[in-house]
Amino acid sequence: MRLTQRDEYGNADIIALSDIMPEIYAGLSFSEANCLTAALNKLADYEEAEEKKRELISPCEMCDNARISDNPELTDETDGSYFTVGTSAEGYRIMYGAGGGIPPRLLFEAWNEQISRWDTIGFYLPKYCPNCGRKIVEWE
Repeated sequence: MRLTQRDEYGNADIIALSDIMPEIYAGLSFSEANCLTAALNKLADYEEAEEKKRELISPCEMCDNARISDNPELTDETDGSYFTVGTSAEGYRIMYGAGGGIPPRLLFEAWNEQISRWDTIGFYLPKYCPNCGRKIVEWE
């Protein structure tokens, strides 16, 4: 989660304090304001570098899919995979799914005793791979 955002001049402001940043600066001398701006810009530089690093992470076995793989045999129809992650109460499970022409997803499932199958009761499409932290950009 970012702490800063850039203004129209490229200088960083604190997101949570964006409404009162002018008042904060008003109480500072010119030299103090320059020091604060330099510190916030440095923090924004670090945040941007971290975001770029996350975007460049190679996909792991969990988030690799046909849209980013070098494997020519993978297509949206041939790369589907699902496996159980975490722990759940009896009769429930959490599944991680990737491929199959759908973005990576977490599926929350309950066992349906009447028809002897798992039913999806909820899902979540993460923005980052829960295993390696790579930003999932191929589905944007």
